[in-house]
Amino acid sequence: MFKSILFVCIGNVCRSPMAEGFFRHQLQQHQSPIKTVSAGLHALVGEPAVEEAQTVMQKEGIDISAHRAQQVTEPLLIDADLILTMEEGYKNALHKACPSARGKVFLLGHWSDFEIYDPFRQSSLVFEQTYLLIRQSWDDWRSKLVK
Repeated sequence: MFKSILFVCIGNVCRSPMAEGFFRHQLQQHQSPIKTVSAGLHALVGEPAVEEAQTVMQKEGIDISAHRAQQVTEPLLIDADLILTMEEGYKNALHKACPSARGKVFLLGHWSDFEIYDPFRQSSLVFEQTYLLIRQSWDDWRSKLVK
């Protein structure tokens, strides 16, 4: 049973806070004790989620306005039971940063074999598409996370 999930992207201001917020919301709906956190490989430390990400999530009833970007650290990688990345290449970077993370790092879109590309500085439509991929990934991961 997983106790914590770490979501990883580049800046920790778009995809990973959206995924963290969405999964947290879904896990709470299922009364799951799993904790969610997110971080970036090159985080814009201290910055909130970008406005477009906040707007898309707010439309879904999920508030990510309190989010502040943080850098991926070895303790975060060690503490997480499951690490979900947005793109395949991030997995290798995490394995190099923390070899002991091997075996618990997966692509968020692992089960449907897709990556979620960075919507940073793109249109609100791209952020909506990003949200839909995150939602699809929840559908794929749900049976592994909640009963």
